[in-house]
Amino acid sequence: MRNSTKVLSLFLLAFLFFRGKIQSQATCATAIMLNTGPTCSPTSGTLLGGNATSLAATCSANATTSADSWYKFVAQSTYPTVKLSNVGSNLSAAGPRIQILSACASGVIVCSNTLTATPAAALTLGTTYYIRVLTNTNTGSPASGNWGFDICVIDPPVVGSRMNEIFKETTLYGMVDDVLGTPYPAGNLNNPWEITYGPDGYLWVTEGKGYTIRRIDPNTGVSTTMVDLSNTASGWLTPAEHTTFNRQFTSAQNPWPQGGMMGLAVHPQFKDSANKKFVYVGYVHSANGGSVGPGYLFTTKIVRFEYDTINNKLYRPVSLCDTIRGSDDHNSGRMIIAPVDGVNYLFYALGDMGTGNYNNKTRTNKAQNPNSYEGKILRFNLEPDSDADLFDRWIPDSTGNHNNPFNGATQNAVYTIGVRNNQGFAYNPITNKLYGSEHGMFADDEINILERGKNYGHPLVEGYADGNYNGAKPGSSSGTSYTVIANEVFNATTTIGADFRGPLYSLYPAPNGPATTANTILNIYNSTTGDPASNANTSIAQSGLDVYYSSFIPGWKNSLLTASMKKAKIFRLKLNATGDLVVPTPAGSATPLNDTVGLFWSLNRYRDLAISPDGRTIFASIDRDQTTSGPTSGSPQPSLCPGCIKKFEFLGYADNAGVSTIPTSIPVGTGISNTVTSLTKTLVNSDNNNIWVPITDSNGRYYNAAPGRNYYGGVSLSF
Repeated sequence: MRNSTKVLSLFLLAFLFFRGKIQSQATCATAIMLNTGPTCSPTSGTLLGGNATSLAATCSANATTSADSWYKFVAQSTYPTVKLSNVGSNLSAAGPRIQILSACASGVIVCSNTLTATPAAALTLGTTYYIRVLTNTNTGSPASGNWGFDICVIDPPVVGSRMNEIFKETTLYGMVDDVLGTPYPAGNLNNPWEITYGPDGYLWVTEGKGYTIRRIDPNTGVSTTMVDLSNTASGWLTPAEHTTFNRQFTSAQNPWPQGGMMGLAVHPQFKDSANKKFVYVGYVHSANGGSVGPGYLFTTKIVRFEYDTINNKLYRPVSLCDTIRGSDDHNSGRMIIAPVDGVNYLFYALGDMGTGNYNNKTRTNKAQNPNSYEGKILRFNLEPDSDADLFDRWIPDSTGNHNNPFNGATQNAVYTIGVRNNQGFAYNPITNKLYGSEHGMFADDEINILERGKNYGHPLVEGYADGNYNGAKPGSSSGTSYTVIANEVFNATTTIGADFRGPLYSLYPAPNGPATTANTILNIYNSTTGDPASNANTSIAQSGLDVYYSSFIPGWKNSLLTASMKKAKIFRLKLNATGDLVVPTPAGSATPLNDTVGLFWSLNRYRDLAISPDGRTIFASIDRDQTTSGPTSGSPQPSLCPGCIKKFEFLGYADNAGVSTIPTSIPVGTGISNTVTSLTKTLVNSDNNNIWVPITDSNGRYYNAAPGRNYYGGVSLSF
């Protein structure tokens, strides 16, 4: 009978261990990694069988021979809280204690004699910290009793920007890298590139190096694959289609084409028409050799797939264009569907192939040549017309604005010229404008309004036509195919003429001035061989672009959001009513620095973003690579969460002694007598029950900021 009891006890202990109810006691050397997040995700632990760790410095309240258990976490916020719960009776009687340390068994930062511990000074993002759970009693090594506990690390809601918005930040997909750089966490996305909020309510994500298209649940993060076009893929398409459309080079390709699997766009009638389940994808298809100097050559395809609504897969691929040049730099690759005079078209961005820099130093720049697709915005039909040639059928050749501007004896997909590296598109239905975000060389990243047949300057004008590049090349200072820009103003007004279009906005343009003045273009140009990241005044490397036209977040309606890879944040630019001017934020500000608002600063390279239809949530894809190629190769910036999808949910505004911190510059709505005004609906729950939750009208003006702490249990508010 005793043996049976022992066997049963051992069975129960083993069962509980493998179910995670009891964990073996961890030493400092075997510290258990904890995930952090906005809510408590508990991990079970115990001091049962634990030994005391000898520390060079301990808290005065702690016993010297207490059993302990060790954990570690990577700081994703500066002031996280370590929390114990479900504390066993023996541990409770002994007095549980928490220490946070900067290193294994040394560097005590926090000593807490309660069930929570929060550092008094800011932690360093991306750094690994240690947690020691112990007691205030000389317990020795407990051999029996209830010494269990649950432990978690909670990140506070993030303050989105200087406008005081509070967001709940969640890692929807992937996990943090506890050693910044490499190896990457297993299972993270292989360079998520495009992220689109799909018509089915899921996030559709392209993997730049994985060559798959994922479908990710925006609530749970559960992912399925819609198609795989890697070189060895099979089973998704017919064998013949895989032979034709699969990537034609291996994952060991060196150099890798910038991007790889890139842009994705969904037919606007996808939801409403059974015959329009079309998805358009752009990807580098084949490698064609090359060398340093004239550059490495690749070929890019634009392909239309159909969507299988039963199996949630992509199938029946058709090539729209299969002769687009590619490179290891400046492939652009972003695409969007937007209307022109009521007709929807597919727009595709192709960069200048990185001419004038690094591997492509002596490559000829063709951005000003309308007969080349390099350095252009291209426009295609969503469905083929009746032209005899199979590929001409995809090129608009009607009349007026429905005819591509450079059509002639041969049809031509070019829509705009003079483009360096356009990595973002956004269409604003409020103002009927198409926007593009473009990388500058040393500075002067551009937001452009894209118009048929217009010339955006590169490589004759960089950023505004203000002369700050006069005397410099828009590339490396030595051994390059570029010539020196003599006079930007002359190039804009005379060389290009009436078709020149300067940017709607240039982010952080470098000032005019001689090479001896710090941070001028000439100073940067003469102090480097072409790597702009080596200078503090640099391009922000903006990538994905979107328009926020919801009214959910006060003051945001009619704003552009652009993702930055170098500055590790998302920038918001408030537009005027007609969408052709960036206005100060807050309203009335006289300083240009207040024209942009930085959001979600972190140690992450933001590649792209998507906005939920209700405007509550912003999703961002994070580069897995520390660099792309060329300009950042000498100054890598590892991401804290490489290959992740981040989720930012707007909660409201902090409370300050009973008063909301919503900025007074945000317009307040005014009701109309005897008129019902439609206002937004929001949810108050445990995430925002201690902050002020705004209610807005259709223009994003707020009418009320309800104190969420007065509501419980998931209350929906609307007025």
